[in-house]
Amino acid sequence: MDDGNVFALKRIVKTNEGLDRFFDRELEILGSVKHRYLVNLRGYCNSPSSKLLIYDYLPGGSLDEVLHGKVPFLFVNLHH
Repeated sequence: MDDGNVFALKRIVKTNEGLDRFFDRELEILGSVKHRYLVNLRGYCNSPSSKLLIYDYLPGGSLDEVLHGKVPFLFVNLHH
């Protein structure tokens, strides 16, 4: 972005007929949940050809990569 902000995109791939319902539900949940340890949902694209969720970018890999040992885990003290 021109202002220096970096975002991460999650593409929802059509795998079944329930895609629209899944996408709508994910938007509803992620749009209403706010917590300092959860990445913010910034926007979305819901067109017939693309379904994208737009998040703030957080460096360090995905949660999936950390949970499955694909990237080193850095312990963070969350009690500060």
